[in-house]
Amino acid sequence: MTGWPHEAVVSVAQESCPDAGLHQRLVYGDETALAEVYDTYAALVHRVAGRVTRSPSAAEDVAQEVFAHLRSLLLHSALARLPLPQRQVVHLAYFAGRTYRQAAVELGIPEGTAKTRLRAALRRLAEALAEPPDPTDPSGPTGPPGSTGPTGTALADAPGERGA
Repeated sequence: MTGWPHEAVVSVAQESCPDAGLHQRLVYGDETALAEVYDTYAALVHRVAGRVTRSPSAAEDVAQEVFAHLRSLLLHSALARLPLPQRQVVHLAYFAGRTYRQAAVELGIPEGTAKTRLRAALRRLAEALAEPPDPTDPSGPTGPPGSTGPTGTALADAPGERGA
């Protein structure tokens, strides 16, 4: 049995898929696309989960997990686009539970540098998750390396800064 080459199948699927633009926006971390996906597919996901689990409460749990996983993928996609020094300090501060001061010691950098990297990373993440990317921008969805975006972007306190 012979089939189409993989590229042809992907091409046909993309051309005939009405959600191709939505898929692209998800891949680039567009948070509004996630809301559209939920609005469009929540009922379907819940119905399928209900048929598989045969339990309304289990179906609700499964549906919530599906969309939580999708949101997590968007966040990890945005994190992966950060420059390595920013990714390192975000990992230590948010995933390893360190303050920016502790992260600075672990990374062997000044506290001010750790704080600056963390703030820049949070700003870039907020921008990446809040706005759809410009597909014509050659620098990518988060801008050129080292860019921090528009001034006045509201950020939550970084770890270690509470009450500072």
